[in-house]
Amino acid sequence: MDLVERIANKSLEIALPLGAAGRGKARRYELVFREGVSAMRKAQQMIPEIREAALGTKAPPPQAVAELKRLAAGTLLKGLERRQESKRGEIVVRAWGERLGRLVGEFVDILVDELYLGRAGGSFARFLRLENALADGIYYYTDRNLSRLWDDYKREREAQKAAQATA
Repeated sequence: MDLVERIANKSLEIALPLGAAGRGKARRYELVFREGVSAMRKAQQMIPEIREAALGTKAPPPQAVAELKRLAAGTLLKGLERRQESKRGEIVVRAWGERLGRLVGEFVDILVDELYLGRAGGSFARFLRLENALADGIYYYTDRNLSRLWDDYKREREAQKAAQATA
């Protein structure tokens, strides 16, 4: 599985975009990815070692990378939980509680380990330059798989309701 597919799959495990047509389709399809990148951008500002690594040629130290992951995951998780509570209409957050936290952590791990440290070589400028190209791939993947994923989601919800009714 390539990086675009891994990011898109994990994003779609976390949330499904609403509405397949109309204005804002790209925003809905790319929302979790863009919010993850935004969370990393904010976190990067808070960690001196990450900022220094962005200016130089050496990789950031492991403790700074761990802090980047925690800060970015926390920002993304809070944003998704707020969307669940307010039921804003761009996406449906599929996971709840501990599962949501785990999926967000896995998503941020992919962004940091494979995209920021891997493809971008620890350079935040290169990381941000990759954002739009990856978003295009995520858009394409989402567009091709969304109806199947919505069908799967509806079946899961029905099974949960049936299990709760018999419990």
